[in-house]
This record gives sequence, structure tokens and C-alpha cells, in this order.
Amino acid sequence: MTSSKAALREARESGGTQARVTRVEHWRIANGDAVDVVLVRARFCGTKSGVTMPKIHGRCLPTQVYFAVRPGASA
Repeated sequence: MTSSKAALREARESGGTQARVTRVEHWRIANGDAVDVVLVRARFCGTKSGVTMPKIHGRCLPTQVYFAVRPGASA
């Protein structure tokens, strides 16, 4: 599974709708491990996980969220 697919799945499991990947970057964290950082744009409205993003006139705003995924990690 690619890091983009894993981040999209994670966004959907967190209650995001209309999720799409806007950017993928490859970073090294402080201990030297490589991670793929995926920027996902989705709508999060009153999700089960407790994440609630701003609304205007009752409509949820698209929000950008970063997901860090270890390359080669199993889904």
C-alpha cells in the first residue's frame, strides 16, 4: 500500500469525507528514520473521533491535515 493510499484511508477512518491527497513529501525525523508526510484535504464534521472543524452556514469547511507514514509499513 502506498503512503498516499494509507493516508487517505486514515483520513476516512477519522471521519473525513471527500478526502484527496494534495502533496507528498519525504522527511527524515530527529532519530534519522524516513517518513512520508502526506497532506490530505478533507471535510471533518462532528466525527466519532472527536475532531470537529469549523462550519460556515452549517457547511463543513475543507481542512488540510498532515499524516506521517513510515515507508514500507504494513497497512
